[in-house]
Amino acid sequence: MAFTLIAGTCAAALPVLAVVILLLARTPELDHGFNSTQALCIATWLTVSASALWLIVELTQPGASGGLWKLLLPAPLLIGGGIAVDFARTPNNPLGSRLMPLNSGACVTTAVLFSLPILTSVFYVLRGVVFASPLLAGAAAGLLAGSISATISIWHCPASSYLATILWQSTAVAAVTALGAYLGWKYVLTPAP
Repeated sequence: MAFTLIAGTCAAALPVLAVVILLLARTPELDHGFNSTQALCIATWLTVSASALWLIVELTQPGASGGLWKLLLPAPLLIGGGIAVDFARTPNNPLGSRLMPLNSGACVTTAVLFSLPILTSVFYVLRGVVFASPLLAGAAAGLLAGSISATISIWHCPASSYLATILWQSTAVAAVTALGAYLGWKYVLTPAP
């Protein structure tokens, strides 16, 4: 299941990444390679993606317990560490300027749009799999698609500070997670009898 899910996710994510890199305006910050903020954001969202993937695989096992939330624990630790590093690196930068990224609304919208083909592919891979909780499995699928999309959006949207970037990306990931939960529960995923 894990390899099929990884293949299905990559099958949708790579074309989205190609469109972002080849057709959309690339953020000028990438002219000299990734900076530490972008690298930390990518590490954060890839960690969330791996956790969501692991969660989906665990949910396919019979008798999956309610303690699966522990699989997502590395993400908040990494986010908290990133925010601490961001504050330590620029201690005189006021909080207001940290929270005001350029084009945050456009970045949230594009991150959500980037996630839709990925979410569709993940649901396609999961079709016919029986879940004790289609709502939770759909949320995990949305979290996987949203976090991959947030990783891809680093190429398109400027990362002025880690706090601002994580804030707008988290908004997009939360929206896709909620969409995945709703679709998984209502339409796509098969509940256990």
